[in-house]
Amino acid sequence: MRDSKVFRFLSALQPKERRRFRKYLESPYFNSHAKLFRLFDRLEEGIADDQIDLSKEQLWESIHPNEPFEYDKLRKLLHVLMEHAYSFLSQQVFDVSIAAHSHYLLQLLAEKQMESYMPHAIESGMALLQREQNRNGNFYYDLYSIEKYKYVLADVESARVSKSNLQRLNLGAIDEHLNAFFLSEKLRNYCLILSWSKMIEMDTEVPLLQEVLLMAQQKEYKDIPPISIYFQIYQTYAEPDVEEHFIRLKELIRQHLHLFPANEARDIINAAINYTIQRQNRGQLEFAEHNFELWQYALETGVILVHDEISPWAFKNIVTLALRLGHFDWTELFISDFGSKIGEEYRENAVNYNLASLHFYRKKYDKAIPLLQKVQFDEINYGLGAKSILLACYYELDEFDPLLSHMETFKTFLRRSKSITQERKKSYLALIKFTHALTNAHANKDSLKKLKSEIEGSQAMSKKWLLEKIDELLS
Repeated sequence: MRDSKVFRFLSALQPKERRRFRKYLESPYFNSHAKLFRLFDRLEEGIADDQIDLSKEQLWESIHPNEPFEYDKLRKLLHVLMEHAYSFLSQQVFDVSIAAHSHYLLQLLAEKQMESYMPHAIESGMALLQREQNRNGNFYYDLYSIEKYKYVLADVESARVSKSNLQRLNLGAIDEHLNAFFLSEKLRNYCLILSWSKMIEMDTEVPLLQEVLLMAQQKEYKDIPPISIYFQIYQTYAEPDVEEHFIRLKELIRQHLHLFPANEARDIINAAINYTIQRQNRGQLEFAEHNFELWQYALETGVILVHDEISPWAFKNIVTLALRLGHFDWTELFISDFGSKIGEEYRENAVNYNLASLHFYRKKYDKAIPLLQKVQFDEINYGLGAKSILLACYYELDEFDPLLSHMETFKTFLRRSKSITQERKKSYLALIKFTHALTNAHANKDSLKKLKSEIEGSQAMSKKWLLEKIDELLS
């Protein structure tokens, strides 16, 4: 049963969450099925100890001791536990959502015509909402929702009779908050479309876009954080050559990123990082420093972390960028501080590879090689990088026999791999070909000049390093 949906679900929960789930199951309001406790407890024991037998028969015995095995009943019980697990997660979300509490409470009070209780519920919900840190588009939807019930509470019929009361109606506030939500989400969604359209074919025609862009620049909306940030991201897509759009986006990120939930904040900062990468790819290398500053800010604010973990690929990107910019001491501290935050599955590989990269940039090739030899080559991104750096280390140390042997195994690996694109294979095969040529052209200046011209016109991996080696031989 360890491969069952419910076991995998429970295993994914944190211990604290599983304790809460058990309390949920203990509540007769949610669950009246006593056998679910025994089933849950047995599965939890299996999570804590992988030696515990969780076969169907043993699981049945722990729930129905001394009774004949009935798989259909066991399967039904597992299904019921899974349904409760889904309900538990939904309840967890509801418990922490101020807006959901206020919205449904006010809805029920209105339906039951219990208007006398609504002023307190509105006041309480609004006060809690104003203390909420997040100020993304959903915040304005929540304001809109509460304002709607203020209108319900108003004596509309009396207001129609007594025109002096009309100014007390809050229809303007309702519309204002609804517009803020709509503009925020519309701009956010369009930015996502533009981002994905750079990778896959997508229709970028969006209804009402021009009206949204015009409204987003109006005085009453342009300073609302989600509207201003997403409009500025849009500007970087619409006019990528206008650097002022990016500079303004960086300013807004510094001012407002803390107002967004973590997943949305990551999307925002990634949009800015991707812009700097595009400018770097066009040869504007000064944007590498902007890129590095954004990564630093992502680390400072913690938005880069998901459940207190850093992605091994983000980790590698940060190290590679920092090393190219010459921030060696910073990189050493980064690996030390954040290496333990990589998921356990990838941690050893990632730390070994990135420490080796640091040693390579510091020209401590003899320290890099043993670390690179520990990197598992079945992980494509790290494996290819490790093989490339190992090749360069052998060359730098004049270890030509290991270099030639390594180049042959590297070529075999590339040719046999089915997960590497043909374009990437060509880049790495070009690196191998040019490195081999370097070992045979030391004294021939004409050959070196010809080789340099070839490298410059190629898409070889580690092109900068290859050109540096050529220039050293030519000098």
